[in-house]
Amino acid sequence: MHSFVVSADTFDVIQAQGPDVVRFLQGQLTCDVAALPANSQIYGACCNNKGRVIAGFTLVRVEAIYYLCMARGLGALLIDALRKYLPFYKCELILAATGHQLLAVAGVHAEQMEKFAGLHTLAAGSALAQDSGWLCKLEGAGARGLWWCNHSQSDIKTIVNELPAGTLEQWECLGLLAGHYPLRQADCGVFTPQELNYDQNGYISFSKGCYTGQEIVARMHYRGKPKKQLYLVKLAQAVTADMLDQQPDVTDRQNQSLRHCRLTRSDGNLHLALIELATDYAGDFGALRLAQVPVVAGCAFESKVIQFSHFS
Repeated sequence: MHSFVVSADTFDVIQAQGPDVVRFLQGQLTCDVAALPANSQIYGACCNNKGRVIAGFTLVRVEAIYYLCMARGLGALLIDALRKYLPFYKCELILAATGHQLLAVAGVHAEQMEKFAGLHTLAAGSALAQDSGWLCKLEGAGARGLWWCNHSQSDIKTIVNELPAGTLEQWECLGLLAGHYPLRQADCGVFTPQELNYDQNGYISFSKGCYTGQEIVARMHYRGKPKKQLYLVKLAQAVTADMLDQQPDVTDRQNQSLRHCRLTRSDGNLHLALIELATDYAGDFGALRLAQVPVVAGCAFESKVIQFSHFS
């Protein structure tokens, strides 16, 4: 994997703190906040009362403070949704704390993030407090990490040896390989957690108790019958928005439509797509095409096709 850094203006960070912060977050988020140890990381989401996802995020706990890290634009929407509950708790939510920025680091430098702090090891899923902020090495495919700091741009460039700048799309491409749906602002309030595979990928605790939307999420988990799924596939080349506008459907060898594509992501070398197919699809992925671009069915990839549950 090549190394890159995604700039701070790509993300939103909500800092949650206060005497009641655990009780507040536990009643609003899908993940088990109360069970999260200090200086560690999990994935989570927040739903509305209809069980639709408002935001998906990485939740990092550093000592007694919780940081919800997500795509730019989701932070304000999430705070707005949670604001009505705040008067009942001694807790505050701060969007993008002054003076700090969140950098996403991928590749060799993410594998060696602990060197930023002069240490030898930093386990995946753990966070490390620094005077300037914190480091977190993420669970999942490839080497990925988050760095919350208040260093100057020149100091950051020195520390990461002027690592090439990356994009949010590149970052999301790596996340897809670990099964993480790259939820953005346009997705807010549209999908249930099951439609994004959140119930299969550690975003939801079904034993923690009640939270907003929990009854609907639990009912779909125990009683839902998926009729279609999202499959992660590798493409022979990148597919542009213009190409998808002309032909958004996935087709087979006979050029017959087999539903459609949800999204595509590319890191420059790897081209991925989430395509919607019937749950019982048993065809040859190598026979499929998206916007006339062939789906690559390499054996190493084919054995790791990620299926995303999608309910009608």
